Amino acid sequence: MIGIFINSNFTALINPLLILKFATRNSSKYSKHIKLLNKNFDKMIMIRFDNDSKVSISVKCQITPDVEREFNLNRNVDEPIKATFEKLYANYSKQITNKSKPNKKLKKDEASDEPAHNLNIMSMKQVVISEDENIPVYLYDLENNLVAPETKNIDAWKEDFIFKINQQEFKVVVNLPSVRKLSISKMMIAGMAAIVKTEFEPNCLLDLINKNSKFYWYFSDKVFINQEDESPAPKKKPAFNLDNIEWKPIDNNLNSKTCVLTNECHNRLIKIVCIPNDSKRDGLAVEHISNTTVQESIDLDKLPMTERHKQTHSYLDSSK
Repeated sequence: MIGIFINSNFTALINPLLILKFATRNSSKYSKHIKLLNKNFDKMIMIRFDNDSKVSISVKCQITPDVEREFNLNRNVDEPIKATFEKLYANYSKQITNKSKPNKKLKKDEASDEPAHNLNIMSMKQVVISEDENIPVYLYDLENNLVAPETKNIDAWKEDFIFKINQQEFKVVVNLPSVRKLSISKMMIAGMAAIVKTEFEPNCLLDLINKNSKFYWYFSDKVFINQEDESPAPKKKPAFNLDNIEWKPIDNNLNSKTCVLTNECHNRLIKIVCIPNDSKRDGLAVEHISNTTVQESIDLDKLPMTERHKQTHSYLDSSK
């Protein structure tokens, strides 16, 4: 079988204002209010070597014209890709089989009234693969050569290789920088700096990602009354209505983890968009919206520390 090789260089160009919800069974590991901006990563299979023994594989496949499912595997790096493919395709086939079953909610009388020749026979077809038949899962290298089935995972998955499953093609992306956690402190004061806290992965690229990641800061066009003094709302309900909010950039933002909040931010929510970068590639962009509003600015001249700082207005020389 001849595989189709897509010869194109991938560059992730992410519009921070384009918000697309990311659905995955592993979404619980992400912080509250995070949304992944992942449109530019369609048709990608994500490979992560986070340690010496395991490889994580994540790919979103089309099950029906209207249904997508994300498949996540955690396999040994020394396992042949043939075994990995068999496990992946078993999960894929199970989803197709489930989708092909008749709707249980369909009334019996409605089902009996449906003429047999009007049934969609193709939609009822289940995927059956015999032991002697090769599963339709393949991996191609940069020269469009088929990667041997006995190749170990650690040697098989390389950047820009092409993965193919049941006529669907995906570009291999290895150790793409990503954000595991993104948050901002609850105490935000106009005129003072706010700091974002992050956790990145994979661990092998942490230094590069921390150094090169990009941050965009915004404040809401709507003014909110902070609800901290009121009885706390149930955890499942957001404290603020986030519908129909327009986000304005904070002009003094220097694309860093720290941003001085202007007086215009008072009583408004703050949104952060982070694009992880390992100096060569942009990863999945994420956003976080604050749970509290920005408090009113403080008169620094009235703070006790201001009077103390007057006694230390110059630096000591090197001998003191």
